[in-house]
Amino acid sequence: MEKKKFRLNVIDCVIIVAVLAIAAYGGYRYFRSGGTIDPPTRTKYVMVLDQMDIADDAFGNGKVKIGSKVTERTVQAFLGKVTNIESGPSRAYAQDSEGNITLSPRPLYSYLKVTIEGEAVFASSGGITINGLQFLCNKQYEIIIDDSLFYLRILELERIEDN
Repeated sequence: MEKKKFRLNVIDCVIIVAVLAIAAYGGYRYFRSGGTIDPPTRTKYVMVLDQMDIADDAFGNGKVKIGSKVTERTVQAFLGKVTNIESGPSRAYAQDSEGNITLSPRPLYSYLKVTIEGEAVFASSGGITINGLQFLCNKQYEIIIDDSLFYLRILELERIEDN
């Protein structure tokens, strides 16, 4: 019986190089971190949320109170507690008879502005991260305040300095 010679072809070389590259990358990532990963430090923050046009019965009758628990709906991230509530006439954009966009109030609707305080990791790219979810200014989120769901936009994010 004749013994077959092992011949290395191009596909075999590509597979060997890919396996070595993956092993080198994994080793680099592990040894670069020193074998341990420090958790990011959490910092206190203030977040101001608003909704320009919200039905009066959505937050009326004391549904939103100072001290209410605030969470994000998607990942149930605890954002903090309500520290201030402001409300007033709604601010709805509409087109007038001449085609101009105007800001005017709607009956049975109000403006809601909620300030909350909590702890989060400030991202170097801007915004904050809580439970792996990044929160950015001028972006709208589904926020649960106690048992009520709101679609609120983040107006401000401010770090509270420790004294």
